[in-house]
Amino acid sequence: MKNEGSLDIGSVLLDTSFEVDESDFANYILVTISKSDSNQSPGNGKGPDGKGPPGLGNKPSHSPKDKNIIKNIPLHELEEQEQELLEGIDDSEKLTVTFEFEKTEDQNHLQGETLTFDWIFKAMQTDGEER
Repeated sequence: MKNEGSLDIGSVLLDTSFEVDESDFANYILVTISKSDSNQSPGNGKGPDGKGPPGLGNKPSHSPKDKNIIKNIPLHELEEQEQELLEGIDDSEKLTVTFEFEKTEDQNHLQGETLTFDWIFKAMQTDGEER
């Protein structure tokens, strides 16, 4: 996220929608949005463990109490309402998104399932001055 305008960003909202096959696949995916740190390089083609591809199934590089975490929420809950993302970040912050399967006893019914989701980021500027 980068603000190159003359007005500050007042808020950034995340609107989520998704489509799944005929299952509850989205209920098993945990989404973590965090501020990037010096150990993470977004877009480097590696997962948070520094190995393998990024995305589903990789162990997150942070603990649940990590101060860099902005949101840690199941995917299906993201769709229920817009999420505020501007909590404690500045106007040139880099964000990292990690998708992780929540561990349950039986996930065999999820084999072959697909999930497609869309994110819309809505940045709202602060009020300007009348000139």
